[in-house]
Amino acid sequence: YLQCGCLHCGRLFGRDRSEPYTVRWSTTTSLVDWSESPDGAGYIVLDLHYGEIMGMYELGDKIIILRQHGITVLRALGDTRNFSVDAVMVCEISVPVENPFAVVCRGKLFFSTAEAIYSFDGSALERIVPERREKLSGFANPQCYEDRYLYFECVTAAEENYILEYDLDTGRTGLFCKDCNMFWRDKLGVHCFKNNVLYSTLYGNDDSAYLWQSEEYDLGTDGVK
Repeated sequence: YLQCGCLHCGRLFGRDRSEPYTVRWSTTTSLVDWSESPDGAGYIVLDLHYGEIMGMYELGDKIIILRQHGITVLRALGDTRNFSVDAVMVCEISVPVENPFAVVCRGKLFFSTAEAIYSFDGSALERIVPERREKLSGFANPQCYEDRYLYFECVTAAEENYILEYDLDTGRTGLFCKDCNMFWRDKLGVHCFKNNVLYSTLYGNDDSAYLWQSEEYDLGTDGVK
């Protein structure tokens, strides 16, 4: 029924799967009750000019709607019996948003286009340009750790796949996990899988070499695990 969404004010808000410009919300008594009424579920249709809804994220008292060509901010108004929503178009994005994934870190929403990383605090959009010698592009699939470190998948000019680490405190960056297809971070370092082998390296510096690697894992038959 929904393509994407988030919880807010005790309701489930989401994009209608078959109507990419429509936001629907559930009742407060059930997250799967879509019975429309003044104190129940409802919907709003957004301006078509800024493209389809790519993702929806709660940020404080707002819902940030990431769209193909801009950002819409949605506010929930009134109590249960007089519930309504107000959608305001806040900013336009020049490069289309193709990756629907974003992450909330330090009270901001971080997302990416193919060319750049962006942060949005609910009212203003900021373009982030990591200071690197090599040109990076293809930013996708952000993660946030310790409310400080951001990670994005990216591609170098040599068409090599890496994980970019961006330290929000210092602005320092690092590239990790070359050609990995899955990664995570914990207190010991950054870890990733590559060709069924688990690799680990320290964070905070570019990884010229992995510090540790496992034996090859036998993951059994092909297919989704």
